Amino acid sequence: MAPKLLSKAGLIWSFFVYTLGQAFGFFRRTRALKKRLKRQEAAIKQKEKQAAAAAATTSQPPRNIVVVGASFAGYYAAQQLAAGLPSDSPIPRRRGRGLRDLGVEVVLNERAAVDADGRVVTLRSGRKIECDLFISCVGQRPSSNILADLSPTSISASGHVRVLPTLQVADASLPNVFACGDVADTGTTNPNARAAVKQSIVVADNILAMILGGGSGDEQQQQQQQELPAKYEPHWADGLIKLTIGLEKSVIHFGDENTEFFWHAKDKDIALKADGAWKHFSAVPFEDTTDQLAQYRQAS
Repeated sequence: MAPKLLSKAGLIWSFFVYTLGQAFGFFRRTRALKKRLKRQEAAIKQKEKQAAAAAATTSQPPRNIVVVGASFAGYYAAQQLAAGLPSDSPIPRRRGRGLRDLGVEVVLNERAAVDADGRVVTLRSGRKIECDLFISCVGQRPSSNILADLSPTSISASGHVRVLPTLQVADASLPNVFACGDVADTGTTNPNARAAVKQSIVVADNILAMILGGGSGDEQQQQQQQELPAKYEPHWADGLIKLTIGLEKSVIHFGDENTEFFWHAKDKDIALKADGAWKHFSAVPFEDTTDQLAQYRQAS
């Protein structure tokens, strides 16, 4: 199959696999990337100066942290911080029991804006919340901008890449372009790494089949598109999501559009079984002998 050129990115390829996943607001807007990177670098330097100044006056960890966003990322950040850092605030009686039990105040149906210093968050209701640290987990969208330049018609209204069951993009002129993972519109409930790994195997099998088939030309490309051996079919188990609640509890969710299951579990492995991921790739697990949480608690 003759190599093709993705002109704007300057890439020459025979097969193209798109796996850029999803990103938060700043990183998904690639057309203004250079200017934004400069502003981001300046902001990072300013934050580093502020952090250094704060560290010079106190050894205390941040006590008031605001996390904005109701996504899995926002929930995970809030509960991990609440479990790891000391707290002397009363537990508010609001919705969000898992977070509430950790001492997190859950504020729903609001919009938030943060000041230039990242110290005061103003809600739509007018309420102002002072904080030591502001974390934004909103604005997550598929990172499909690069592929949109190559095949605009394969991008859905949500920004996902439309794909066939073979995980080729839904563009008859590009049978050798594939997409998988969070960026692909595969119909998977709760897209996650488990589903992405299964999809990557489908893509690899189909690319090998096309290479072994040999030849080139539009007619053969159409035949290959129809005869590829591997197809991805979403399974209810692919959407299984496990969220930790603090350092020793977790909740697991999976299901389809008709049935959902939740159950709670206990997890005492603070590394979240990361060693299993290392072993999966035939690597020796990394062991971190430092106890950062203990250092924070001592500082308090």
